[in-house]
Amino acid sequence: MCLKTPKGNLISACLANIELKFNYSINQQEILIVLVDVTNQGNCGTYPTPTIDGFDNNCSPKGRVVIPENQFSKGVYILTLKTPNFQIKSEFIVEDDKYELIIPSNDFFSSSIAEDYPMPKNILSGAVVYKGDENTESANNFLDELKNYGFNEIIVPNFDKIPLIDVDKNGNPINRHWPPDKHSLNFYRSMDNNFIEAFNIAQKHFDKSNININIFSSNGDQARLSKTEGVTVVFSN
Repeated sequence: MCLKTPKGNLISACLANIELKFNYSINQQEILIVLVDVTNQGNCGTYPTPTIDGFDNNCSPKGRVVIPENQFSKGVYILTLKTPNFQIKSEFIVEDDKYELIIPSNDFFSSSIAEDYPMPKNILSGAVVYKGDENTESANNFLDELKNYGFNEIIVPNFDKIPLIDVDKNGNPINRHWPPDKHSLNFYRSMDNNFIEAFNIAQKHFDKSNININIFSSNGDQARLSKTEGVTVVFSN
């Protein structure tokens, strides 16, 4: 995004390495996002690319606003973006499985993403990675035990609108195999806010087998169990 002046000229944020700082506030159904600081961090690299307004550059301003999901309930919000040069009011619609930003036609503010389909809660995903066909049974034993404990195979809702890794056109996980005799068995499973239980199952099979296991939850948990790098786990709570 390049912010523009009321006359349509690119501001310096498009021509140099600019850090944009925003603050936000929410008052009932109104969201206010304010540009509070612009810091010039020097020129950025230029590359031979199609020009914008006569400038040949690879610059864009950097800045973001992170608003936790728990700040919103289902409904329609008025989202106001305010800068020293302009103020734009848009509609932000929150539904159970979709967020939608409707920006009125204007010369200053736009978004390449109009609709966003967030990853549903309580989905367990991951991969069992190993070398050697002799370890396939151990990998499948781990996946079978997940199912025995209620982590059932699923197709992620709106999988075609969420950038999922390793799924086919029907939403089924795709296993990967590459020489010499290396494998990655990928999975998506249902869960009930019980990532710790899934981690304990993974830990048991990791300890007794020659397999590596990566598991993630859509609630923010993650664990990596690597024979070369050890075990790293982060719980969302």
